Amino acid sequence: VDRAKKLAERKVRPDSPEEEKWKKDVKATVDEILDWDELTKRALGRAWEERKPAEREQFSKLLHDMVEASYESKLKLAARDQLKKPQEVKLTWEPEKIDGTQATARAKIKADKTNATLDFSLRWDGSKWRGWGVAIDDVSTVRTYRSQFSKIIAESGFPALIDRMKKKVEEIKSGKGELAP
Repeated sequence: VDRAKKLAERKVRPDSPEEEKWKKDVKATVDEILDWDELTKRALGRAWEERKPAEREQFSKLLHDMVEASYESKLKLAARDQLKKPQEVKLTWEPEKIDGTQATARAKIKADKTNATLDFSLRWDGSKWRGWGVAIDDVSTVRTYRSQFSKIIAESGFPALIDRMKKKVEEIKSGKGELAP
């Protein structure tokens, strides 16, 4: 959270060498923090086991690209001073809950008059804790992705999901879309 905040506070000129360096720093931060394997498996749910290795790899890459593009687009707006920022933000961490290799870290956030609870789902990878999901006021991003992906697969098939993900990545990167939630 602190590293993302510092990246968002770092001002960069659009299309400058500083912005390219900043993009690399965003990618390195996201890659270090997120457990992409766990996030990918949980986002696809039961359909993960039904996929061939090539399909898993393609889905993993697209989900990675979508999430990364989304974070980068939001941080870029902040770095360019194009976001309305709250006057006061207070972040309070509660004690972590650890169960073997799984953990939840909870933070209460107050931004001006808005309150929210953030629950970060973490997994011990053998050397450090890495995040694979976040819930904002009990709305889980991974559950939301899984629900959306499952619905698309059920209605139109896995190839349709891949096509939609490719389009979504392009929309986000071009500034014409965003990743919800």
